Amino acid sequence: MPPESVHAFTFYIFQQLNRWPLNGEEDYPRNLQALSAYLTPACRTSPREDYEYRRNNGELRNRVRGLYEIPGRGYGEDPGTRVKAVSDRDWLVTLELAADEYHGGEQVKRALVRYSIKVAKHDVDPERNPFGLVLDGYARPPQRIEIMNREGRRGKGEG
Repeated sequence: MPPESVHAFTFYIFQQLNRWPLNGEEDYPRNLQALSAYLTPACRTSPREDYEYRRNNGELRNRVRGLYEIPGRGYGEDPGTRVKAVSDRDWLVTLELAADEYHGGEQVKRALVRYSIKVAKHDVDPERNPFGLVLDGYARPPQRIEIMNREGRRGKGEG
């Protein structure tokens, strides 16, 4: 499996899982269900717990969210550090993403985060998962990151 394909798969599934185009309270659980074939059973637990926590704290109702690669931090910029083969069936993929959240058209959060995600080959049901890959959870907890702006000043995500 080419590392660029593993990276593209990971980014696509992770982005879609965490994208709430209309209302996080409805979009998030729908994404979990729709993408369940791309997640190991262990990996399904963390997003479900996150959904419950956010819903119970009122963080999802009418909230819109998008996840984007930070410019200059994608696969092509440093491929050797973005995908590491652990075996011929397992990889660690590093994504550096910006998460933007809006409520009622107003931005309420911007976070710049490094995600280290375990990916595994898993050819169980090609009808539901033609890629034959699954996300297997975080290799380590997500980390907030800083980036240098054009003026050479550090900036963090807010929120």
